Amino acid sequence: MTKYTKPLSGIDDLPLSAIIINNKWRTIFDGILNDLTKMENWLGSEIDAQNATQQVLEKLLWSDEIGGVETMLRQSVVNPLILEQSLDNGDNWQQAFDFGVLLQANRDTTYQKNELSLIYNEILEQYAYTIQSVAPKAIYGVSGVDGVNGDVWRDTALCVSLREIVNLCCEIEIERRKTVTVFASVVTGALAIASAVIATGIIVLSAGTLLPIALAVSSAIVGASASIFGVLSNAVLNNLQARDTVACCAYNALKGQNLTQANLLNSLNACGFVANSHEAQLSGAIQYVLGQDDVYVTLLYSIEKNFNFAKLGLSQCACNPVSANTVSFIWNYTNTATPLVPPQNWTFWSDRGLINVPVPYRGYGQYGVITASSYTSANLHFTMPLTTLRKLRLFGFANSSVSNTFRRVITRWYRGGLLLRNSSHALPARLNANQLVVMDSNHAVDRLEILIEAQQGFSGVCAYRIEMDSVI
Repeated sequence: MTKYTKPLSGIDDLPLSAIIINNKWRTIFDGILNDLTKMENWLGSEIDAQNATQQVLEKLLWSDEIGGVETMLRQSVVNPLILEQSLDNGDNWQQAFDFGVLLQANRDTTYQKNELSLIYNEILEQYAYTIQSVAPKAIYGVSGVDGVNGDVWRDTALCVSLREIVNLCCEIEIERRKTVTVFASVVTGALAIASAVIATGIIVLSAGTLLPIALAVSSAIVGASASIFGVLSNAVLNNLQARDTVACCAYNALKGQNLTQANLLNSLNACGFVANSHEAQLSGAIQYVLGQDDVYVTLLYSIEKNFNFAKLGLSQCACNPVSANTVSFIWNYTNTATPLVPPQNWTFWSDRGLINVPVPYRGYGQYGVITASSYTSANLHFTMPLTTLRKLRLFGFANSSVSNTFRRVITRWYRGGLLLRNSSHALPARLNANQLVVMDSNHAVDRLEILIEAQQGFSGVCAYRIEMDSVI
């Protein structure tokens, strides 16, 4: 086969080119492209060849859907390090990626070290102090990849990645105690333990994303082994149930909200583990690792990659949901003597009192005088412990006898003083009877602001029923 020189640009750099072919032909093309995964087919330095083959390998993992045929992936039943793909809905399978390439024999440790260092440094250099810069697929909500429908996959990717970190911490410390000389080189140690973890089947699908996290975790453990991990007994490190419990506690504290460093570091604070239990000891050591900058960045990278596996249904979260406190309430206006009383630890404020004139205006609101263009409004504010708001429904009225101006509801969602979302709902023109219904879900917030406003002749607004359901 002709040898090629690696282009200076990256394989994903603009401008891009595409070719669309029948899926039966795709199997032939993939077979030819597989030759590009062999280092001997590239000219230039060893580093150039390694970089080129890695980029080609990533492209062979692409999942696309064209003409109703979806690329399917599975773990080989013969070799757990082989990821197979089908381009004909599962009728035939061929190799898509050999994770063993990243875990070659000891005779090729130079290749492994260079490849790992290259990927690791690229991830850290890519990080611009935002989640978006490393892991746009880890951002929750409509602005994230795949919108709110992708939040389930984001949760799964977070779950898998956190369990990877906890397992790696324990396995790396166990390996460090057996082969201290290996860990004189953190890179070599990270490769050794990653190879061992993958080979035993603890983590298979994430083999391609495991190495950067393994290096970050190895660095943290080697640097703090004497005071943090060195005091843990082998029984603690080998307690698989304790590992799962710690990982799942962190996951249940973090799911549904964007993974800031502060949130990650505090994720184990409320686990309530019994003092000196295996879970409590392990949790303290893991918390130290989660506080390291490079661990945080490589965790984002891992979530970004694991999102694809979750979306394909190839990975699942083994953590059971924690028993959460559910806060639900329904407030209905009865008369001016029945104000809204919020749940415990919640506060409610309105800049308008309760009104009951004229009919049908009743509830928190304002009734305006009859003018050519009268403005009326009502603010409703809630503050609460950090809660995932599952449901919000607001019922009320905004007069619209004149429809040449506006009627609307504006909602603002906050967490930690930061505005997460600002939405505006226009109200239709209906004489004296606009029933307002605002619905939103799955926002982790600690403050909610609602503004109802109208500007028109014979203006008035009010809210007479509020329904909320949340999980703290």
